[in-house]
Amino acid sequence: MEETERWNLAAERYFAAIKTSPALLNKPFHHVSETPLLLYKLGILLANLDVGVDHTVLDFGAGACWISALLNRLGCRTIALDVSPTAIELGRRAFELDRRQKAHLGPRFLTYDGHRFPLEDASVDRIVCFDAFHHVPNPQEILDEMWRVLREGGRAGFAEVGADHSHSPQSISEMEKHGVLEDDFIVEDFWAKAAKAGFSQCLVQPYANPGSIALDVKSYTTFLGGGDRAFPLDLLRQDVRHNSFVTLLRGQPVYDSRNPRTLAAKLLLLEVEPRQARPGAPLLYTFIVTNTGDTTWLATPSPEGGFVNLGAHLLDAAGEAIDYDFHRTPLAGDLAPFQSARLQARLHAPAEPGTYLLEFDLVDENVAWFATRGSETARVTLTVGAD
Repeated sequence: MEETERWNLAAERYFAAIKTSPALLNKPFHHVSETPLLLYKLGILLANLDVGVDHTVLDFGAGACWISALLNRLGCRTIALDVSPTAIELGRRAFELDRRQKAHLGPRFLTYDGHRFPLEDASVDRIVCFDAFHHVPNPQEILDEMWRVLREGGRAGFAEVGADHSHSPQSISEMEKHGVLEDDFIVEDFWAKAAKAGFSQCLVQPYANPGSIALDVKSYTTFLGGGDRAFPLDLLRQDVRHNSFVTLLRGQPVYDSRNPRTLAAKLLLLEVEPRQARPGAPLLYTFIVTNTGDTTWLATPSPEGGFVNLGAHLLDAAGEAIDYDFHRTPLAGDLAPFQSARLQARLHAPAEPGTYLLEFDLVDENVAWFATRGSETARVTLTVGAD
């Protein structure tokens, strides 16, 4: 335990020493030579993490909290966690300086004692760890904590160094100058500890860094034509050895409308009252709606979206849109795959006389209308007469 405290103090001294650097608050756009690599690595990490809108995401080893800031703007409820109070205070200040941040999502900035996270069991959907785990002196304890706070079906994603990191000139310089821990990241050892913690699966993404592999046009064409020898696998192996992208799964993946996979529905129209109406008259359409996809539809509204409504587009007689967001009917509760619900859409006829089409579709708010994912809609003709 004393060793862990020693490394924690070193991390605090490190951030205290660099806290006045203007570049720290501008990360990842702090240096033209480093930014492309950071964004590339972050893209791979987030793609495999499968983050959804309104997810609660723990940013472990957050440093100046730049990843939390980006996730907040994507619509996630972020928890920035670090052993360094100075780092967390810098992150909080960066949020306050950027008007684009979404304060209504309640971003949290927390320090911890290097052992136990100040979070409830099963309280986060995702964990992101960017270039931080190789600084951890007690990896088994931290992986135990990650498993504890993750919900079932959750994921923890890591963008890390690889083997021999501790022997690189930069690592040796950092250890001598600041006293911080610069350890190697050995995937096999990491997975043994993660499995002991309770994680069910470890996925390794073998991506090379940009610039490490490039093919001329002839080699590229040869490779696409089936000439595998044109691809420099030896360079890939060398690069992957020093860069690790790893995703841990807690149980089976859970797909809901915050991070949907297949959005599909069957709409059965049972009742229409009336098909002809006066301007502004009340209308009632009764549907049986069935979830025919693999994604649970959430019903609870969120300002960031990720919940499902029955919607309707108002079209003219030729099918051209007049009001794409003409109506919404909420679900009474969450709807899992293969479940059905009876919905009554109560709306009012347009104010102008004419012949209209009402096109009903499900909408995953701020994510997608189901029709854009190939799901069928239901159209009803409506005639609006003069008073």
